[in-house]
Amino acid sequence: MKRSIIVLTLWLLFLSTMLHSQILPDSSQLASLNKFWQEHTDWYVCWDKVTGTPASMYGTKTKSFGKTPESAIQNFLMYVNKLFERKNNSKAEKVNSNLQKPNLSFLSQRNSINGNYYDYQQEYKNIPINGTQCTFGVTENGEIFYFSGTFYSEQIDINTTPNVSFESAINIAAFNIGKTGFVQKDKKHYILSNKGKFELVWDFYLVNEQIGESWKYIVSASNGEIISKNDLKINSSDGNNITIGFPSQNQKTDLLLNYQTPQGLIFNTYPQSSNLEFETSQAQLPLLNTSNYLQGTYANVYKTSGDRATYISGDPNNFTHSPTTQDFDEVNVYYHISKFRQNFINNFYTPNFNQINVSIAWNKPSRNSGYNEGVDFIYFDNGVPTDPNFSREANVIYHEYVHKIQLDRQCYYNNTSQPEYQGLLEGLADYFAYSYSGIPTILTYALPSQARYIYNPNTNYYNSLLGIYQFGELFSHIISHLQNISGFQNVLFAQMNNFNNYNLAFLNFRDRLINEYQNSSTTNTIQNIFADHGVGDHANNPPSPPTNVIISGSYGGNPTIQWTPPNDPDVNHYKIYRKKYNESSFTLVGLTAGTSFIDYNVTVQYDFIEDDIFYYVKTVDNNWLLSSESNYVNVLNIWASLSIEKDDVNENVDVTFEEIIPTELSISNYPNPFNPVTTISYSLPEESNILIRVFNILGQELEKIYDGKVLPGIHNTIWDGSKYSSGLYLITLQTSNAIKTLKVMLAK
Repeated sequence: MKRSIIVLTLWLLFLSTMLHSQILPDSSQLASLNKFWQEHTDWYVCWDKVTGTPASMYGTKTKSFGKTPESAIQNFLMYVNKLFERKNNSKAEKVNSNLQKPNLSFLSQRNSINGNYYDYQQEYKNIPINGTQCTFGVTENGEIFYFSGTFYSEQIDINTTPNVSFESAINIAAFNIGKTGFVQKDKKHYILSNKGKFELVWDFYLVNEQIGESWKYIVSASNGEIISKNDLKINSSDGNNITIGFPSQNQKTDLLLNYQTPQGLIFNTYPQSSNLEFETSQAQLPLLNTSNYLQGTYANVYKTSGDRATYISGDPNNFTHSPTTQDFDEVNVYYHISKFRQNFINNFYTPNFNQINVSIAWNKPSRNSGYNEGVDFIYFDNGVPTDPNFSREANVIYHEYVHKIQLDRQCYYNNTSQPEYQGLLEGLADYFAYSYSGIPTILTYALPSQARYIYNPNTNYYNSLLGIYQFGELFSHIISHLQNISGFQNVLFAQMNNFNNYNLAFLNFRDRLINEYQNSSTTNTIQNIFADHGVGDHANNPPSPPTNVIISGSYGGNPTIQWTPPNDPDVNHYKIYRKKYNESSFTLVGLTAGTSFIDYNVTVQYDFIEDDIFYYVKTVDNNWLLSSESNYVNVLNIWASLSIEKDDVNENVDVTFEEIIPTELSISNYPNPFNPVTTISYSLPEESNILIRVFNILGQELEKIYDGKVLPGIHNTIWDGSKYSSGLYLITLQTSNAIKTLKVMLAK
């Protein structure tokens, strides 16, 4: 009886641990999630089962959340605040959010055609919070289309003045080791989320190369407690890892369930913190045979030396190996190859092979991965288990498997082929890995210095002198802009067949894609996307003009022109043209990315002569091609929709209105950021000679936009920045007694 109680207690403890390590949305979060999905039906939300909060969210652009990227990001986080009500990992209790305004520190910006990507670090009183780097996709109009990372929504309130100095923390760690001759390296100071609370910590290494030891310590700056301690032995093959406060692998093994199907621990994407044990997920291992090793229908994974990974504690269904051991990587690679082949590759193609051999080598001086055509196997050269090895990053595993598929489809990647061709195959492998995982980066974990980012490559324009991986990043970037074309992924996979055009590979592959579509709009889109990145010429077909152009307004007010956008996928903005009764031709009076325009330089006067003003609108696409004219509208059209009070005697119209005069000098522009034209709107409270000029950030004058006398009111003018490079510019509005400065961002 006593033994049964002990066993039952252990089982309950294990079940509790499993539930706490995989936390799903609670009822409050589900309600917030459903509300979000009602407004954004095509958004995906990838859930972090460890923290119980979103790990990434993406879809088509949302409504505008702000006029600047920073304000849009902050308002978006406030909007989805309830989704980030984090659970305490040790108690699985909700930490109620009390977010007032996110404290974010700008890290970097990357441009793309869809919008810009901004990296931010969450801070508290200018101190970074560990593991909170977030990436946001934001359009020039403040619309959000992408989020990934870790974010804390709860109120943080801790003392940021260390009670324990850095020198004291080093002494505490050195005393804990109990040896001399260690040198401190890599000092870090940040806020850590530890056991459900925030804590100020010191993070550093103590290294003794003579005896081959390297210790990583995290010490509380509040009370000197050692929060974590890792022994990363130099040239060690066992990777002895000690993590203070977490259960050991042996403890976990004693609590394992007797699963009915083979299961093991894996990394879903890649570990994002040093707590490897709590970055894992329990997963079913599909199509595993009865050899007791990681060998199944689609993969045979083994070490180049040493015993192969096998089941644990006599249970043939239990492959739950610790991530601090070599066996873990065999499980991780087996799982990802089997799922990738079963759930993705088989949707497009039935390969001529089933099982692929995968070798994992350890204690290599240089970590690497690849597919070897000569002996037909995928290999991973690893360091020690605690290194950021390639066999632990899911996208790297998928990428290498695609190279095997490419060989099966007669695409030969060898040293004699051109870098552009090799880069194209690399780009296809990156893209298909992203298509399955939803993660737009590769090598983020395994080799960050050479990480590739599909939506913002380091080089976004074709150059014949690019290296293999630069070509790869560029090609995956190009085809990512085509992924919304119906059936594109099937066509893309089908064209990865007998493709060996070593010269002009990008152009030849583009032609293959174009030849698969009969619709001229689709073929033009493909041609233009490639041309936008320097591959071939643009299609010369202009966009369609907007339709259903109408005009509205009121007496004494300004006319508003509205229209329906054309059914073209690559509309960039619209140009509005006007011709008054005393003018011989139309002139450009405005630009907008929206579908309406208010002409502040015209007032409805109910005068048959003065109100004889025509407008039409043209479409401008992403290739800067201009459409034909839309239908014409006239200010006189407004009369038909308005009620006019007339004098019964002389039939003269008695209309009175008060002209609105601005009370202060101001200047603004739209859109911002822009490419390459923006409309500048300025208000004058009185008649004045004005000077509008453009400067670079060094204060050098580039050009005058306007110099002359202007009546009081609201006015618009245009600045075309096509001859300047991307960056920040200053536009000044100067009168006889005041000056206003406007910051604008040109983003090509």
